[in-house]
Amino acid sequence: RSGLDHILKNDPRYDIAKIAEAKTMHDFDGAVIAPMFGFSTASEYYRWSSAGLLLQDVRRPILFVHAQNDPIINASMIKTDDFARSEFLIHCLTYEGGHSMDWCKNVGLNPWIGDVASEFFMAAIENRRLLRH
Repeated sequence: RSGLDHILKNDPRYDIAKIAEAKTMHDFDGAVIAPMFGFSTASEYYRWSSAGLLLQDVRRPILFVHAQNDPIINASMIKTDDFARSEFLIHCLTYEGGHSMDWCKNVGLNPWIGDVASEFFMAAIENRRLLRH
């Protein structure tokens, strides 16, 4: 940790007091992540890092899977109106899954997102094949 403190203290982008006071992910992103990538605030970082502004242009089926128990992206943060307006955006909200739904099988968890993604892609391929005829 002392190596990281030394790096942060010597980099003018970071305010060590702000980092120490961070209580939420938004606070941390504003103090560390946003300046790391040249943004002045967490909100600016979120806006520029989001695909939200591009979703209206999607013309291929895309599956979005979110978990209600995601500690990083709370389910209430997901803007469902984008999904309602497009036939190409498919939104799946699960109860469980956390932030990373693809855990290794050897840690005693049952990763299921790979199966879901595979079924989605197979259905999209079959649908495209049927639409060509």
